[in-house]
Amino acid sequence: MKKKYIATIMKKQKIGEEKFIVYCDHAAIGELNEKTNRFIDANQKEYVPMMSEAILDSNYQEAYFNIVDFQKIKGQINKEEKESITPKELEKIALREFEKMGKKNFYYLGRGTDGKMFCGAINTEEVERKVEQTKQEEKTIAANEEEENAELATLNATGDDEMDQLLQEIIDGKFTEEELAQILSELEISLENIQDIVDLIDSMINKKQEQEKNSNQPVKRIDIKDLYEKVTKTLIAQDEPARRVIAEIARKEMDDRKKKQGILLTGPTGVGKTELMRLIAKYIDRPFYTVNTAQISTTGDVVFIDETQRKPRFIEEVLWDLYVQCGKDLQKTERAIIFFDDIDGCNNIVENSDHAVLDVLLPFISGATYDATDDTSVAKRTVRISTENMTVILGGNYSDVYKSSGRSDLGFLKKYPIEKQNRRLSTKDFIEYGTMTDGFMGRITVIKLNSLDVEGIKRIMMESDESEILIQQKIFKDLGVKLTFTDGYVTKVAEDAAEKKTGARGLSEVIDDTTWLAFDEVYTNPNTYKEIIVDENTIEDPSTYQKIERKPNKQYTKKRTNRLSEANN
Repeated sequence: MKKKYIATIMKKQKIGEEKFIVYCDHAAIGELNEKTNRFIDANQKEYVPMMSEAILDSNYQEAYFNIVDFQKIKGQINKEEKESITPKELEKIALREFEKMGKKNFYYLGRGTDGKMFCGAINTEEVERKVEQTKQEEKTIAANEEEENAELATLNATGDDEMDQLLQEIIDGKFTEEELAQILSELEISLENIQDIVDLIDSMINKKQEQEKNSNQPVKRIDIKDLYEKVTKTLIAQDEPARRVIAEIARKEMDDRKKKQGILLTGPTGVGKTELMRLIAKYIDRPFYTVNTAQISTTGDVVFIDETQRKPRFIEEVLWDLYVQCGKDLQKTERAIIFFDDIDGCNNIVENSDHAVLDVLLPFISGATYDATDDTSVAKRTVRISTENMTVILGGNYSDVYKSSGRSDLGFLKKYPIEKQNRRLSTKDFIEYGTMTDGFMGRITVIKLNSLDVEGIKRIMMESDESEILIQQKIFKDLGVKLTFTDGYVTKVAEDAAEKKTGARGLSEVIDDTTWLAFDEVYTNPNTYKEIIVDENTIEDPSTYQKIERKPNKQYTKKRTNRLSEANN
């Protein structure tokens, strides 16, 4: 037997281009199609969710809202009442009460000029309270009464065009809180007009009050110096780029216009692009999420499925994963640092893809709003997520750009003149050699991380507070053994990494691979060794390492021998 639900059936009334008033028409009992997320009433009529963008479609004049498992409704009726009424009577009572509850609110739905869907709601009891409050306040502002009444009388006579204009003025914040409350009071006499703007006015009043409350609280600024010192304890050999990235993020926090720009981190594999952002997010207490850009799909098209058969992903699905990672905390989600890695490889996914993925990411950087969902292929519950306050970071190697432009700092083409090798890369270089677009480059700040030579990689191994060498030494120390890495070992690992151009990436794997046999020996023979020494030969053969055994405690051994001798006698 299918589960029974009760829902409020909402009707919409068009008041402008993609602007609607939605109100409760009746309550209904039916089923929920979990695959399509549609409610089906007893007459087999289907309804889309009110909070989905489908409601803006002219094909849908009704939608469902406030859906509840009918068993929960039954559970709210006490035992005596259950026994005295029939199942049909129980349904009638539930429908009546659910409808009464639904009619306590009106909703204003629409799409703004920025393309974002918005929704405002107001409780009718709250309207009455505000009206009464405003009437009392009117007595103290009699001086402006005639002028205000004239404006409001004109307001009541407005047609659809004027009403749309009024709504836009309210959205733009033209009116003060007192003026909004006054308009609300006057429009209370006309049910039609109340349905048009009363909910929006209420939401705007609440928004203004919240803004005023927040404006009195000091903005928590990023401590650039402190953050830099923390980050560079872990991220070695990237001092200047790290300082620049931190400064740019701090600058974005100062102005909303700067938030609509991203940061592009360039540099070879393994220099620490992802690690830098992970550390920054950690120390400023922001969620951090990494996206493989090569898997991003453009809307309506599968951009790629590679040889590993990885599933293409839509931006809406990426945001849903971030939302879940943040514990479904919307405010936390919308303040995340999101890192789109491998951005320079996204245009070579399939033939003729051009700049499709860049076109998808551009509105994301600019601060768009999306219906996040766990699967775009079926209609499921969605959550509206804005990227307006997210910090968007892009990462890419861009070796072709540096090579083609004659820069020598990545070790390429020293035949170019010194002045060309040392010049700063321009937007034109990324467009010409990096398949980027002019519009996209206009939205990002490019910061290059340093290439890592042998000495830089050695510093990472020995100085970083998250160095795999330090981690392994602690593990051995906890077993009572000192683990020593010779200079030859460290140099050989660094040289191999530099030659393979893997940077710091893979160091952990190499050190694990070359010390596992030593760990096994120490772990299974406790209190046997005091020191293990690994050298360059251990890299080729993990069984080649030096073991220094503990010296037995002579006094302890002598006493133990005497006790055994006495016991035998």
